[in-house]
Parts: sequence; C-alpha cells; structure tokens
Amino acid sequence: MGYIYKVAVPHERWPSARQLDAALVAANDPVRLLVKPFTSKAPFEICAAERLGLEVGGEPHVVDAREYLFDPDNDTFELRDIMTDCGMDTAPLAGAHIFSITAHGDGRDWIAVRALVTRLVTDFGGYGIDFQSGLAGCGDWVDAFGDRLGHQQEACHKMVAQAVADNAAKSA
Repeated sequence: MGYIYKVAVPHERWPSARQLDAALVAANDPVRLLVKPFTSKAPFEICAAERLGLEVGGEPHVVDAREYLFDPDNDTFELRDIMTDCGMDTAPLAGAHIFSITAHGDGRDWIAVRALVTRLVTDFGGYGIDFQSGLAGCGDWVDAFGDRLGHQQEACHKMVAQAVADNAAKSA
C-alpha cells in the first residue's frame, strides 16, 4: 500500500539532476540524489525499474518513483481523467514532465516525498498533485502540503498496523 504524489513541471523548467540536488542542498533538506557524476548535467530521469536512489538523513534509501513526459494522446496512467474526476485543473499537464513518487510505511519515504515535491514545485515551477486530499496547485498549495503529508503519514501507519493485526488474527 502506498500514497502517490505527482508534480507536473513545465518542460522548459525540468531540472538536471545537478540542479535538483543543488536545490535540495540549498533548502537544507535531508535528502540527496544518488547520481553518477557523468549524468548529473543531463535532465533528471529515473531508471526504467522505477526506483530512485537517494540519501535520506545520511543513509542510502530507495523510493518508488517515475518521471515521464505527459502525452495527451497516450495518457498511460490516466492522469488527466483522475485529475478531472477530482476537479483539478489539467492545464498544467500540457507539455509537462511528470514526476511521481510513492510513500509506503518507511519514514524515509515521507521525508523524500516532502523534499522532492516541495523543491519541484517551489524551485522549478511545478504543479503539485495530491490525490489523497484531492488538492493540486502551486504556492499556497505547497505551503500546506507538509501538514497534509503528516496527517497522511499517520493514516498510512494506522492502516499498516491494522493490516498486521488482521493478518495476525487470521493466523491465530
């Protein structure tokens, strides 16, 4: 089980790995990208296995993530439909790079989500998308995102604890 967050970043503002990592450092976020030096000037991208290597609080960590260029004629992940159903503005999707990250039960996932989503929205003109709350936006949206994220993390931990308890009861 995981909570998925997305950011639509205008194509012309999509950062290189070096730029994104520099933004994380400048904001004193406890997250760093683990990027090979020779690729750091290239546009930021995530491997085909949809795993992103990070350093969170000084320790290596891997999160489920993907990035892709939004194609309105081939909306593989039905992003436009989901956003429309939630009443979200879909205009920011046009020509955007989409960054998607999933937080599971590990606290480092949530730290990574907060840092990466905030930097992509704040520093690179992204449009944050939070399907759990049904909210999307920029500026004020990202200011309130941290609070919402904390509540969602608590809810996730409760669901995981309940699932563990249910499985234990079935095994007894």
